[in-house]
Amino acid sequence: MDLCASVTPKAATRKPVTVVTGASSGIGRAIAREFAAHGYDLVIVARRRARLEALKRELVNDYAVRVRVVEADLYDPATPDRLARLLAREPIGIIVNNAGTLEGGSFASMPRGRVLEMLQLNVTALVTLTHAMLPRLLARGGGRIVNVASIAAFAPIPWLGVYAATKAFVLSFGESLGEELRERGVTVTTVCPGLTDSEMADAALERAPGLKPWRGQLFAPATEVARAAYGGCMSADPVVVPGLTNRAYDGLMQAAPRPLRRFLSRYIARSLR
Repeated sequence: MDLCASVTPKAATRKPVTVVTGASSGIGRAIAREFAAHGYDLVIVARRRARLEALKRELVNDYAVRVRVVEADLYDPATPDRLARLLAREPIGIIVNNAGTLEGGSFASMPRGRVLEMLQLNVTALVTLTHAMLPRLLARGGGRIVNVASIAAFAPIPWLGVYAATKAFVLSFGESLGEELRERGVTVTTVCPGLTDSEMADAALERAPGLKPWRGQLFAPATEVARAAYGGCMSADPVVVPGLTNRAYDGLMQAAPRPLRRFLSRYIARSLR
């Protein structure tokens, strides 16, 4: 697989470069815009080059930042190491692991290939890219890592079991790694958004069409998640849960005994059958 890149020249980098995966749409796109708005130069990564180029033009025009486009497929297990080599000369200080995918429905009828793809993108690619880039952050004396999980990480969710498990992994991994790096100058922030208006929401609504009329009320704008992610990253918060309702859900699931947690999750997830 080829990794194709293009660069917008700029005289000097004012702040450490921020890498954002899954930047072509949704939360990733909004996060890229949020960091650019605060003066950070960017490497934006995704499979859809045309969308990345369009985003690059917007960011350069709106914020006069340097933007590097990297077309890369993180479903390919070799991509994280290739990406790390490609960016070897970039002064990277922040890594945003946003790329992810969702597949819902009965586990028994889910194609195994989709299960493995979800594990690859949501878990393996995130861990591998972090492992490949972390020595760079440590060598420069510090940096920040942002991992995008989900409120699905807080409890098992029937008919969304593999997805929820991957996000539970991301949450646990992020908190653990943050404690390991506490004294070494690298912070780790895990963002756990709830329902967010994005292409992933489109896929979810295909399985629950009855919720479509309520999209505006149920799904938060990606810009809100991006602002929370940026603020949490800059504050070195270990976990960020955007939105009062999502934080209430987190509190409920933490307080509930495991049998009650399973009952509540089953009740909430009925529309995903």
